[in-house]
Amino acid sequence: MSADRIIFCINGTPKSWKAPQFNRKTGNAYKPKQEKVWRESVWGQAMAYAPETPWDGPVRITLMFEFPVPKSWPKWKREWVQAHSFAYPASGQDWVNLAKALEDALKGIFFIDDRQVAWVQVEKRYAGKDGPGVSVVLERLEGIPDKRPARE
Repeated sequence: MSADRIIFCINGTPKSWKAPQFNRKTGNAYKPKQEKVWRESVWGQAMAYAPETPWDGPVRITLMFEFPVPKSWPKWKREWVQAHSFAYPASGQDWVNLAKALEDALKGIFFIDDRQVAWVQVEKRYAGKDGPGVSVVLERLEGIPDKRPARE
């Protein structure tokens, strides 16, 4: 693992970011439980790959979300998806909210703040034999120096 590139996988069915919901009686905001469970799963699995200190400067994130094939599909359709490595869902969770949920879970561990994310590449597809999850590639990008470079 290079200091400027980190690659790892998160196992489990990806969950998207959702806006806080409000309790009508108390007016308190809360997040759905499944989102909290997914975030804790991401933390637990990603910590083994975390740098000693979070990166500063711009970051590129490449994410490949893999979803389980729906059990409600007919057998021929499930088999077709398993036979083709690039079967893409045209519905389901929004890629922006999937990326946001993962980005929020990784901030403070791999990078200081999600404002540092300068480049995002996202792919959604149905999972193969390895099951659902997310492949993550984090890369440091060259940023603007804090101090003026020395003249040659």
